Amino acid sequence: MFSPKDFVPDSLKSRVVYQSTCASSGVRYIGETNRHFNTRVNEHLFRDKNSHIFKHLSASKGCSGKCDMTCFKILDHASTYTILKIKESFHIERLKPKLNKQVEHVSLSLHFLIYLYFFVISYLNLSFYWLVYISLTVNHYLNLLNFIVYE
Repeated sequence: MFSPKDFVPDSLKSRVVYQSTCASSGVRYIGETNRHFNTRVNEHLFRDKNSHIFKHLSASKGCSGKCDMTCFKILDHASTYTILKIKESFHIERLKPKLNKQVEHVSLSLHFLIYLYFFVISYLNLSFYWLVYISLTVNHYLNLLNFIVYE
């Protein structure tokens, strides 16, 4: 059996959360992009002088020649920009990468998650069945990430 959809290589995927791990020092960075994954990786490695990865590679002489496309991997994907930002925040909170010191991301607290949960439910005017389904899905997703939300 075959899939009706064509396979999309990672380099051409967009709306992804990705991780970069330095081949020499092991420090990590987590980011998101709406554009092709390969485009953003090349910016980090060669053009974006404001990138934390570019700054790290420039400052660490032992790291500059060892990092390439293989140091990057896709962690997650999303269908909208808002969900992409939330997923990026989950991964940053879970992995606590060293190069994400002051990078902007959505701060996730228990109050925020509860607010978001009830906002979605009230906005969509969902029935009790969907409320239970969303609750179980959110709980399952958090358990998959092995993520504990602290306030």
